[in-house]
Amino acid sequence: MAPYPALDTAWQSTRLVFRTVENDDEDKATLTAINCGDPFGMAMNNPMILSPGSKESGNILMAFTKDAYLRVFICLRSEDEKDDDDDKTEQTNGSGHKTEKNDNDEDKKKKTKTKPKAIGTLFLWPMHALMAHHRNATLGIALARDHRGKGYGPEAINWVLDWAFLRLGLHRVQLGCFSFNDRALRCYRKLGFVEEGRDREAVLFERGWHDVVRFALLEHEWEKMRGYAD
Repeated sequence: MAPYPALDTAWQSTRLVFRTVENDDEDKATLTAINCGDPFGMAMNNPMILSPGSKESGNILMAFTKDAYLRVFICLRSEDEKDDDDDKTEQTNGSGHKTEKNDNDEDKKKKTKTKPKAIGTLFLWPMHALMAHHRNATLGIALARDHRGKGYGPEAINWVLDWAFLRLGLHRVQLGCFSFNDRALRCYRKLGFVEEGRDREAVLFERGWHDVVRFALLEHEWEKMRGYAD
C-alpha cells in the first residue's frame, strides 16, 4: 500500500500552501477580489447575479462559509518555505548523519520570510448537522484570473481530497459544475470525479439555459486512485 502524505506538511502541496481565511478586513478584501473581482470567473462558477464586488461582499462570503469544514486561501509557496523543505532534506548526509546548520542563515530567513500570496479560495461545506453521519461534503474552488491554466486548480483539489478522506474521514465529496464550463468539466473528470446527474436548464448564461452537472468522488474510489486500497 502506498504511504499516506506526510503529516508535518499537511497544509501544503508541491507548489501551494493553504491558510485559513481570517475574519478581518484584509482577508475579506482578498476573498472579495478572488470571488467577485473578475466577471468571467464569477460567471463560470457562481450562480449569483453578476455584479461588482463591494465591501459587503466580503461579509456575505464570510457568513456563507462560516460553517464550512474547510475555508482556506490557496497560496503560492514562498521561496523561504521551499528553502525550508530543501533544508529538511539536507539535514542528513549520505551516511545518515545530521549536518550542522548555520545560525546566521536561520536568522536571515526569519527576517525575510514573506506572507504567502493568495491566488484562490477553497471551501468544503458539510451537510446539515442532522445529516452529518452520512459523511458527505460539497467542494467549492475559485482561482484568480492570472493564475488559471497553470495546474494550480487540480493541485489544490487533489490536496483537499486527501485532507477530506484521510484527515476528516469523509465518505463522499461532491460538487456542481456549469455545463458551459468546459475546462472545469475536463478537470473534474480527469481528477476521477464521476458524473452522477444533471439539474437541467438550471442556470441562465448569455440568454441561454444550461445544466448544472453533478459530480462526486467516493472514499473507495479515492483509495484506489492513491494506491491505498487493499
